[in-house]
Amino acid sequence: MYRIKSMSCLFLFLVLLQVKVLAELKMPTFFGNNMVLQQNTSNAIWGWAGKSEKVSIETSWGEVQNTKSDEQGYWKVFLPTPSYRLNEVINISTSSDNLVLKNVAIGEVWLCLGQSNMGWALQNCFGAADDLKNAEMNELRIYKSDRQHWHEPRNDCATG
Repeated sequence: MYRIKSMSCLFLFLVLLQVKVLAELKMPTFFGNNMVLQQNTSNAIWGWAGKSEKVSIETSWGEVQNTKSDEQGYWKVFLPTPSYRLNEVINISTSSDNLVLKNVAIGEVWLCLGQSNMGWALQNCFGAADDLKNAEMNELRIYKSDRQHWHEPRNDCATG
């Protein structure tokens, strides 16, 4: 009898744990600390939460957005941004979870893609040591994703 009760409790615990994991507030890998948002426009921000859950987005520049996740837990908002700024914060929350994105920059976003030479590092060039020593680009931020090829849009990428 004791063994049956123990197994029942373990089963219930695992079911509840799975529900918690499935309802976790998550965002794609490219939304995180030190990211850059395009200035003076509306930026798409999305993620996953529990199904039909209220999601609130609040920023340090005063923008507030509220939405509700769909039946699969997917949510999306278009977040207006001001002109150039550094060290901003975005707080995304549900009734049971919270994500804080810190040191967010708002400025110009450049998407660079193409041939394999797009992955060429400055350190591989002649005179790189001098160029790197004299470079003053403290505000430059680079997101480098895996090299993958897809035939349809994706909501996330494996790593970044």
